Amino acid sequence: MVFKNFFSILIAALLSFVCSLALVRLFLLDNNFWQLSIVYFSVLYFSMNLYYASKVNSDEFTQQLLGGIVIKLLMALVVILIFSFSKKDFFSFALHFISHYILFTIFEIRYILLLLKNKAP
Repeated sequence: MVFKNFFSILIAALLSFVCSLALVRLFLLDNNFWQLSIVYFSVLYFSMNLYYASKVNSDEFTQQLLGGIVIKLLMALVVILIFSFSKKDFFSFALHFISHYILFTIFEIRYILLLLKNKAP
């Protein structure tokens, strides 16, 4: 399962990279932080997916899953709020960051569904 977790995060990171390159090349939305955004989400989602994999057979898995999703959303909103004080590149940063959040969330859901499908009864 760890390999599938790593593979899922790798695909999401590659798609985020391609999406950011498209935003930079096509719409000229360049900033210096989109690479760090990909690393941030890669580390965050890898650790959360490992946690989910270890707790998949737990009775409180649904509550832990919901709590993890809420915490990740709040962390993303706090990062955007903190960066909003820098008015210069805020729109570009927010667009990159939100697109990365959405892509990583899609692949996280894919991984969680795989965990639930392979869950021992």
